[in-house]
Amino acid sequence: MRAKLAILMLLPLSLAACGEVKKGFDKGVEENFVRQFVNGCTTSAVKAGSPPAIASKMCSCTADKLAEKYEGSALLGVSQDEMLAAGKQCLLEQAAK
Repeated sequence: MRAKLAILMLLPLSLAACGEVKKGFDKGVEENFVRQFVNGCTTSAVKAGSPPAIASKMCSCTADKLAEKYEGSALLGVSQDEMLAAGKQCLLEQAAK
């Protein structure tokens, strides 16, 4: 009986720990996605003729928009169309400034 009670008391702690692990994993995925996206996007834009400062700013904005919309591993499934839509939103915001 004591063993069952101990297990029942520890179960919420175990579940809470799993939740923290998932949060940490999601944060790591998001940070890695943003870093990789900005690096790849900036490199491609500069090769296409964009000034580096503008390319970096627009790519960072696009990555941030995607990270706001999607969490954790959902970022890994973002389509090309969704990336372009986020980029267009950044362009519109910059044009309005």
